[in-house]
Amino acid sequence: MTLEELKYKTKPVFDKYRIKYAGVFGSFARGEEKKDSDMDIMIDYHRPFSLLDLIGLENALKDLLQKKVDIVTENGASKYMKSGMLKDLKVFYGSR
Repeated sequence: MTLEELKYKTKPVFDKYRIKYAGVFGSFARGEEKKDSDMDIMIDYHRPFSLLDLIGLENALKDLLQKKVDIVTENGASKYMKSGMLKDLKVFYGSR
């Protein structure tokens, strides 16, 4: 799936949850994904975002994309892992 396809497919979900930006990192961002790879997505948001919002967003994306999705918020990522995530990050929705 290309970034453009991903953007088109996920836009209604990200609009609903008022996401500021979303980007893939990890194997999908590097073009190394396999059929059974999960999709790692970093997000930031415009409004207060609860744990229930995060779970709802993750489940909506999992159902839509038919694959396991791991979501991390930019502020929730540990500083040790964040630099690697940001190095790979390819934003496909909104802007960072």
